[in-house]
Amino acid sequence: MKLRILVYDPHSSIWQLAFPEALLVEQLAHRGAQVHMVGCQGLLVARCTSQEAHNVGKNASPLEKEQVCRDCRKKQASLSAEFSFEYSSIEEYISSAELEEIDNLLDSPVERLLDYKVDSIPVGRFALYEGILSSKQTSQDFDEPLARLYRSWLRGSLISLAAFQRKIRDWSPDALITYNSLYAANRSVAALAEASSVKAYSL
Repeated sequence: MKLRILVYDPHSSIWQLAFPEALLVEQLAHRGAQVHMVGCQGLLVARCTSQEAHNVGKNASPLEKEQVCRDCRKKQASLSAEFSFEYSSIEEYISSAELEEIDNLLDSPVERLLDYKVDSIPVGRFALYEGILSSKQTSQDFDEPLARLYRSWLRGSLISLAAFQRKIRDWSPDALITYNSLYAANRSVAALAEASSVKAYSL
């Protein structure tokens, strides 16, 4: 039976990360592994790592953010065509009802969100990572702009978790690969994989 490897790559626009990752995964495929890559078609547009990498700030216009999304989708398509991986997106694994539930949760006070867990995964704490990096703030005293930023990172993590709960259950991978599991969404998905007895690897 082929080794089944699931790859989470929601940041293909960061070519210096996405292309080496694809080269590595290609070698695994050449050795007989079945590889399935999961990306994003725009659902994480509120805030994502690709925007940070392209210096698209938290106050950027929807058009500026959409330009990053278009670049990401274009590069995802290039990777999929070049390497012939199975490819899907998180949009395929999450329902509108789940998205509504996530958005309703995000109306909660930040103090509650910080302690929020999904099946014991401290996703509320994981979502602090990018906010701390961008704001250089180490305290948990949130003004309104920082609270909005934190909620946007938490939203991406919750969406990623919900999508991968379904994908891991339906596809039964042997391993998960992410690029830098410190990023909140990647870390949340990696924690879910480990809780599901799936080996998680970070590049």
